[in-house]
Amino acid sequence: MTYSSVQLNDLPDEILLIIFKKLNNVEVLSSLFNVNKRLNKIVHDSIFTSDLTLLKYLSHNSTYSLPDPLLDRFCSEILPEIHHKIKLLTLESLSMKRILLSTNYPNLDGLGIYNIKKKTALSLFTDEITFTDVFKNQILSFVIEIIDKDCYEPNMNIIIFTNIFKNFTNLKYLNFNPSFICDQHISFNWSSPTIFSSTLLTLHVKVSSVIDCLHLLDGRFNQLHTLYLHTVSAYSRQKSLKITNKAKCGECHIYSYPYTLRHYYYIRNNFPGGLFKCVRQVSLYDEHPFKHEFFIRIQKSFPLMKKLTLYNKKPQNNKQYRKSKEDIEHLSIVEYPYLTNLILCDTHYDYIEEFLLDTKTCLTNGVYLSVNYKSLKKVTRNFKRDATRINSNKVNRLHVSGEFKITEHLKNYFSHAEISNYYGFI
Repeated sequence: MTYSSVQLNDLPDEILLIIFKKLNNVEVLSSLFNVNKRLNKIVHDSIFTSDLTLLKYLSHNSTYSLPDPLLDRFCSEILPEIHHKIKLLTLESLSMKRILLSTNYPNLDGLGIYNIKKKTALSLFTDEITFTDVFKNQILSFVIEIIDKDCYEPNMNIIIFTNIFKNFTNLKYLNFNPSFICDQHISFNWSSPTIFSSTLLTLHVKVSSVIDCLHLLDGRFNQLHTLYLHTVSAYSRQKSLKITNKAKCGECHIYSYPYTLRHYYYIRNNFPGGLFKCVRQVSLYDEHPFKHEFFIRIQKSFPLMKKLTLYNKKPQNNKQYRKSKEDIEHLSIVEYPYLTNLILCDTHYDYIEEFLLDTKTCLTNGVYLSVNYKSLKKVTRNFKRDATRINSNKVNRLHVSGEFKITEHLKNYFSHAEISNYYGFI
């Protein structure tokens, strides 16, 4: 640590800022807080203190609390010193009360709470110390993700939804359960819709039916200008509607043109294509295999894509190139000139091969890759395969899930990469 600190002190502040911005704020603060006066001054900048995500993300979009020693340090030392600079906190349910009560947050106006059960969520809005007195007029942006084994209790959801507006009287942005892990939705059939807000501008919510959507648009949110809606039940008179997923549920994408959002999630094989120049984050999901041609379509549709997450457990069909009328499509190498974040930890190993084979994909330098160790080892043939070596050398951060031992083969194969797992860098 002394050697590292000396090297950092040799660099000008401008270069240090560029380096530190590549890390997340929690890493910067936990590593450099109170190391020395100069570094301490830099990490106290609002760039690193205004927005803190005090949780861990794992595969399947699951979240966990920070390790106890790290959480202890934040609550006892770091947060009390920078509390007046914090504007946004992203927390998970097990550690949220400890963090919120560790100090006061006079400038906090954004709050995200993840991995919370319904009963805990209900109790939050009756806890006067935590919410009603302290944050009633402060919070402008609120995100809540409810995870429960019993996913179908819309009566409890509508109570939580109502209490949010009763407690956060100046709320402008609400994302009510962004996760697809457990389909939490609200229904006004369970109680009279007494919710209203004269400040809300943007709302993300899942509802039970189109009728519930009409309740949201009847004037109770008279300043609302942006609504992101997922409807659980929608009826169609089409008797020939083709449904191919295991859940036997119809799905549709509705979007405006031009599409100005910076993300496009859960794209399936039936994606028609198009051109989405504003999109930077994309996720792909299907119960049927993705072919190489599908990735060609994705790259053409999202030419400026920076982050790609893929969920697909089905192996690819017809992986071998073959002579056909679509031969050009099969032989095309997909280039991702802006892709810097590639999440493949919850997918069949065929798709890891799709992105690492230099005959299929050309990655840019400086890619963060998250992947399962056993699948990676299989695809690279114990880190000796030449056909996947070029793209592997372009990875500068490798996050590995699953049990594994660090080997010289792994380090040499990903020679430019910092290798980490859930517990940190290795």
